[in-house]
Amino acid sequence: MADNAPATLAASSRSPRTRRTNRVTLFFIGLLVALIGAGGLLLGLGVLGTDRKGQNLLSPQTRDFAASNAGWFWPVLGVVGLLIALLGLRWLIIQLRSNRLRSLDLVRDRQTGNTTVDTGAVCDALAVEIQDYDGVDAAGAQLIGKPGEPTLLVRVRLDGRGDLSDVRRKIETDGIPHLRQALDLPALPARVELALPAVDARAVA
Repeated sequence: MADNAPATLAASSRSPRTRRTNRVTLFFIGLLVALIGAGGLLLGLGVLGTDRKGQNLLSPQTRDFAASNAGWFWPVLGVVGLLIALLGLRWLIIQLRSNRLRSLDLVRDRQTGNTTVDTGAVCDALAVEIQDYDGVDAAGAQLIGKPGEPTLLVRVRLDGRGDLSDVRRKIETDGIPHLRQALDLPALPARVELALPAVDARAVA
C-alpha cells in the first residue's frame, strides 16, 4: 500500500450528552407536532364543535388583537421566532459534537512539567499499520472519552479477501499494543469495529 495518509473511515462518536439532548429534543418536537396534528384533525372533523369546522386558523379575536397591538405584538413574535431559530442552530451544532480527544496529557509528575501528545498523529500511525494487514481496505482510529479516562476506538473496513478473525487478532495483538506502548498506557481500553464489505447483488442473484 502507499505510504501516504491512510484512507480513514468516518470516525465520529457522539457523546452521551449529545445522545441525551437528541432524545429530549426529538421527544418534545414529536409531542408538539402530535398535539398540533391531533388538534387540527379534531377541529376538521367537527369534534370540537361544528361551528369551528372549516374556520380559519386564527380567530377574528386573535387577528383583531394582533392588529390593535401591532406596536409590540409583531416584534415580540419576531424575537420568539429568533429564539427558536437559535435553539435549532444550537441543536445542529450539538449534532457535530463528539467526545474525541485531540490531545492527551501524559504527565506523571507535575513537578517535571507537562507532557502533551497529539493523539491524531499517534492514531494515524496505528491506522497506517492496520491498513497494511491482509484483508483490510481502510482503517481509522481515535481516542475518545474524558482526558483522564481515554478509550481507543478503531474502525476497520474489510475488503473481503482476508480472514476476519485473523484481522481482529492482529489488531488486538499487534496494532493496539503498539499504540498503548507509544502512549505508555498499557491498560488503555479499546473498542474495535469491523465493517464487512458490501455484497454485490449481482453476485448473489
